[in-house]
Amino acid sequence: MNTQKSDKQLAMVPFQYEMVLNFFHAACNSLDSILNRLDGYQDITVDDSGRPLAPNYVTEKYAKLPIGEKFNLVGSCLQATTSLGLAFAHALHLLGILTSDDVSSKSKRPNQLKLIGLYNSLPQSVCNELNASYELVHSHDFEMEISAGPFPESSREDKQSGKKDFRQMLEYWDTMRMLQDSHLLFAYPRGPVVRFLIPLRSVHILDRILANQIAPRLKQKYQMLDNELSRQSEPPKLSWKDGLISVSLPNKLGHILEAQWKPAKTTVLRIREENSDEWSLGFEIPLDSCAFVDLKPDTEYEVMITQKNDFGESEPVIDKLKTKTESS
Repeated sequence: MNTQKSDKQLAMVPFQYEMVLNFFHAACNSLDSILNRLDGYQDITVDDSGRPLAPNYVTEKYAKLPIGEKFNLVGSCLQATTSLGLAFAHALHLLGILTSDDVSSKSKRPNQLKLIGLYNSLPQSVCNELNASYELVHSHDFEMEISAGPFPESSREDKQSGKKDFRQMLEYWDTMRMLQDSHLLFAYPRGPVVRFLIPLRSVHILDRILANQIAPRLKQKYQMLDNELSRQSEPPKLSWKDGLISVSLPNKLGHILEAQWKPAKTTVLRIREENSDEWSLGFEIPLDSCAFVDLKPDTEYEVMITQKNDFGESEPVIDKLKTKTESS
């Protein structure tokens, strides 16, 4: 073994680890907006063996998008799969360096090797660990297609069902060129066809590899994604002012969707203690529910409800309620 070459390889390990993380986070950022747009985070069905099946509703929703938005999603998917493919290649290459006695044999650049080749170079004990990690992942990958002509019916081939191990999945990705650079296929007579992958399963597998195999060997702390991929960074905001509803919906990526509109009708509520002569001022709200505060305990109240629009208020409906006894 060439000791000098081995030392140089090991010296590059921290840099390679950071590179894997950067490629991985770039892929997650691209995929998050796509999956949110296509409802790709919804619960999915499974086959008889318990493996997840790609959701048809995602393909159907994609088919109904404007052509410009379709191409935007294609670009994001190609960016995500390229980043994820590089993250996988460097992660398996790094794992080979960390688990092999002959470091010099792992000197070939990761992007010159297929994923299956990198996997085959790992010790059998590490391969067993990777298969165990893969078995714990119950997410999904699914293919999409866009063409110059009409969107083809059932173009997605669900090849993810059935029980496979991690090596078979890597071989499938290699064969289908899923985790590689952008690829454009020309299918006569329909014209150009772009096929791409939304690899949510791949993200969760690599997340486990980083957490269970790579980070512990480097004595690094690694926070798993869990459900963080689509979790919002702060709660949505809702305000009601001057007859307008304003909504602010932030997401984990720092993007904010804002909307404002005037509802066609509102609800007006008035409240008074039972047997009282005067109603409170009307509380106008755009929602179907509300809560009162500072009511007296163990007291009966009457609530008057009307609907209001540009033509005025409807006939009132009066209901009764009784507050709970104050706890001792």
